[in-house]
Amino acid sequence: MIAIQDTNSMNGIIVNGIDIGFQNYECKNNDKILIGGYELLLIIIDKKQHNLSKSEHFIANKAVLDVPDFDYSNRDNYSSGTRM
Repeated sequence: MIAIQDTNSMNGIIVNGIDIGFQNYECKNNDKILIGGYELLLIIIDKKQHNLSKSEHFIANKAVLDVPDFDYSNRDNYSSGTRM
């Protein structure tokens, strides 16, 4: 399990366009996470499935990971300025 939690930051954490408040949020593959001015795409890699000794040896490509296109056109809509 991969989880994220805001510990009283000024800007909050936005996951897939929703402010998670101060609750613990269980992340999923391909979650879009906005922290401050940084927009992240979470890619979870199963090293056993890809027969890797370390995740750092993995070279991501869209065909293997089935990663959706990342659309930056609406990123200003993520930040409503309202905290839960």
